[in-house]
Amino acid sequence: MPDVLDQNEIDALLTAIEGGEVDFTQMPDAGDWSVDLYDFRRPERVSKEHIRSLEALHEGFSRTLGAAISGFLRAIVDVRVASVEQCTYGEFILSLPNPTCFYLLDVKPGEGNMILELNPSIVFPILDRLLGGGREPAIIPERPVTEIEKRLVDRLVDRAMHALAETWGLIQEIELSIVQMETNPQLIQALPASEVVVLLTFEIAIDDASGMIHLCVPFAVVEPIMNKITRASRLDYMQRGPDEESRATIARVLERAPVGLVGYLAGTAITVGDLARLNVGDILKTDKPAGETLLLTVGGRPKYRGRVGRHRGKKALLITDQATARDQP
Repeated sequence: MPDVLDQNEIDALLTAIEGGEVDFTQMPDAGDWSVDLYDFRRPERVSKEHIRSLEALHEGFSRTLGAAISGFLRAIVDVRVASVEQCTYGEFILSLPNPTCFYLLDVKPGEGNMILELNPSIVFPILDRLLGGGREPAIIPERPVTEIEKRLVDRLVDRAMHALAETWGLIQEIELSIVQMETNPQLIQALPASEVVVLLTFEIAIDDASGMIHLCVPFAVVEPIMNKITRASRLDYMQRGPDEESRATIARVLERAPVGLVGYLAGTAITVGDLARLNVGDILKTDKPAGETLLLTVGGRPKYRGRVGRHRGKKALLITDQATARDQP
């Protein structure tokens, strides 16, 4: 008997199991065999390692998208990855409400589409804020979006596509464009119902409102770069060192950051009673010679040593050398 069953043999086996012709109680002793459950109708084409890699990749997308929507709405928006799972396209369609905001996105390079679905539970609170609504919870109407509302949702989807292209750009450069938008997901037959897809669910929270965004990626789209995604996850691409542009930006910001400089002339110890009796004109005697260098601290930490003097009629401190670890104010 060959090691691999053809489709006719698989169908015959499934029919025999459903009809009760195969009695599992009469199976011979399996010994040390291990048995895993496997559904031939829903083959597991995406491994758990790939699922974890996709989740790690799109955590970066959720942060980028949250920042983009926050700037769009002038409000604090939190976006997080709620789940990443494998399912069929038919199961994905059946899980969606009707009406909703269902976007078919073209992916270049390659031949394939992604689906971005924005749930009404978060779309209408966003529209309410954009159109001048207050902070009271928005009413979620059971109707499709109007043409004016659709234009606003399109602007939101444009930001989501930009964030997604930026995230996938860590693995492979892609371009996304809107092919079609429908409020009834049943009207777009983007894939066969049995096609395996990766479904990423993101939760968005704005004030007291929250809702879901679904990103449906067909396995045929993600399969060619799956190994790259896994490899990038192993290398922890999210913690790469800053590039030269980032270094220059950080340096410019730090150059303008104010710091406190304090020069210590001398120190001495007196009692609280003597301190309370001090008056203007009193002299404090220290053990420090007048010609000894002074300590200069930067941000409270010893940094330089120098000498006091005058520069252009103002008191100044001339830095002579670096402070040592033993120097203390």
